[in-house]
Amino acid sequence: MTTTMDCNLGCYYCYEKRSDEALDVGDADTLVEIARERVGRRGKKSLHIDWYGGEPLMNLAFMERASHALQDFCAAEGILYHASVVSNGTRWPQDVSGFVDRHRIREVQISFDGLKDNHDRRRRYRPVHRTEQDVSSFDQAVSLVDELVRHTRVDLRYNADHGNAGDLAGFVELAIERGWFDGPYRCVLMVAKLSAYSDRSAFLRPHELSAEEFEALQALAERMLPKDARDDQDIVDGFPRPKTSVCGALAPDSAVVGADGLEYRCGLQVGEIHRAVSTFRRGLPLLGESGPGADSAWWDSFDPTRLPTCSRCSFLPVCWGGCPKRHLDADQAGVADEGRYWRTNLPRQVAAGFGETVPDGFAFTEADQFRDDTNVIRREG
Repeated sequence: MTTTMDCNLGCYYCYEKRSDEALDVGDADTLVEIARERVGRRGKKSLHIDWYGGEPLMNLAFMERASHALQDFCAAEGILYHASVVSNGTRWPQDVSGFVDRHRIREVQISFDGLKDNHDRRRRYRPVHRTEQDVSSFDQAVSLVDELVRHTRVDLRYNADHGNAGDLAGFVELAIERGWFDGPYRCVLMVAKLSAYSDRSAFLRPHELSAEEFEALQALAERMLPKDARDDQDIVDGFPRPKTSVCGALAPDSAVVGADGLEYRCGLQVGEIHRAVSTFRRGLPLLGESGPGADSAWWDSFDPTRLPTCSRCSFLPVCWGGCPKRHLDADQAGVADEGRYWRTNLPRQVAAGFGETVPDGFAFTEADQFRDDTNVIRREG
């Protein structure tokens, strides 16, 4: 749920338009009806809300109204309710414990861009939103995490590129020293590569880490972090399992609510009105370059077994096509990167299932990954 597209920070890599679009307090009842329709489709017994932005807490009035309305709906229907927040950590109320309890928040993601010098240079306050208390966005986020780890799970996201890769070791040391991984609730750290997710963020390509550089950072974090503080997705602890989906955008009962009154399937598409699949504000036209909600049918019919590349891929059962947005955008470079990831990491996962390790530098080849009719063993009968 995108409460607003506005943000008090001006991160250099942000591809959002930072507009003043925001959900209105009056939208809360409409959003309850969306929730009612979605959970009713298949008799769902739980509802999860991910508060998102912009900076979601910059529209606190809406969040307070909608959160309570959704919780009241769930209580009346006997449905379990919980929420999470993606935030820059600079606009939280002083009563962190009360806020977490009041909104049933079970997980908060806070992003960092390095140690204080790098973080504050990259995450500068926008003059239009700066207050007297806004001295360091890094100090504000650190102080918030100090408190959050006492009340709920915290996911630390380290946004890495060439300019701040050298800060990672020091940041992990800081997190350990502050006791973030020793609290009553789990705190994990995920190293994320700043990437060009769409044409809107193509300007990031010169700043991207290579696959080898990024994997070296991930390996560094894995060595330094306590076991329970490692991101689950990077832990190799047994045989890989077949998947049926890798993305919430493919879930038929999910919705991405935009601050513009439109509904999307993928959170990375919010604001790209030609990618919207529906509208929830009465009287608001749905405009798309290919017609109203044209992408809706694409999402509903997405099937990696019919894609030219994925249909020949030996890794399909454990990958399931990867990020579907990359296929929708015809991002061949992104799809190729995912194939490279599996060629490198699948051997590690298989070896771990046997309690073994693979030799340094070992990876499957493209010939191992892709097959044609000449090397497929068919079983008759």
